[in-house]
Amino acid sequence: MLARALVLSLSTIALIKKPYDLAEEALKSLSTPPPYKTEDGPLVSVIIPTFMEEKWLPNCLTSLSNQTYRNFEVIIADYSSWDKTREIASSFGAKIVDVPERGIGLARNIGAEIAQGDYFFFTDADCVYKLSFLEELVDYAEHHREYGLIHTACVLYEGNIVERLAMYLASILRGIWMSTGRCTLVRRDVFWDVGGYDETKGGREGFTFQPEDVDLGYRVMQAGFGVERLPWLAVATSARRIRQFGWKKYLLSEYDGFPAPRNGVF
Repeated sequence: MLARALVLSLSTIALIKKPYDLAEEALKSLSTPPPYKTEDGPLVSVIIPTFMEEKWLPNCLTSLSNQTYRNFEVIIADYSSWDKTREIASSFGAKIVDVPERGIGLARNIGAEIAQGDYFFFTDADCVYKLSFLEELVDYAEHHREYGLIHTACVLYEGNIVERLAMYLASILRGIWMSTGRCTLVRRDVFWDVGGYDETKGGREGFTFQPEDVDLGYRVMQAGFGVERLPWLAVATSARRIRQFGWKKYLLSEYDGFPAPRNGVF
């Protein structure tokens, strides 16, 4: 009995520690150059929707610039930012495309329209990634061509124990088709075969939950392409949406996802 209790305690400690370890690994990319660089692989288009992201975008782009995998382009789909978002994006060599009206699905689709990559990686401006994140993600995709869409775990790099554990568990335990826009890799052909993101979604419709990222994963699966989640690979993100809307609205997608209020200006 004592041995069983000890094993349970150690397992619980390891589970609580996991999101912290994954976040710490991602944050290292902000100050650590890659130990090596490789361009051996397909071109990846990293697509980031933005609106007033001068606070978050520098860390995101710094983290990407320190990736071991170098064969990628960054596309910023920007909705009328009047802060330094575009200036920051330009300083990192990112491509910038205008988003003429509100809509997270629209922003991601517009980014995809100018993308040159064999894969589209959709993420958000407040995310950071371990040094080998893209390399591991692309390597898995190339060795598992049966999957048309692959998404990863998600952890918070800020927040208390409950928030961090809840985010991590929610990202690895929900339905396999329930991809999230901050950490989704899609093959180019698959993305366009299913029509990209549904631009009418991005929140709630009546009593039916209609997040555009989950909808994409579902349609990819329904079209006969495989969908996979990598629980051992994680994107680290901020807790800004939780702070802004609260856990209930965040988990139930009861908010207009893009552009969300930023720094009190919208």
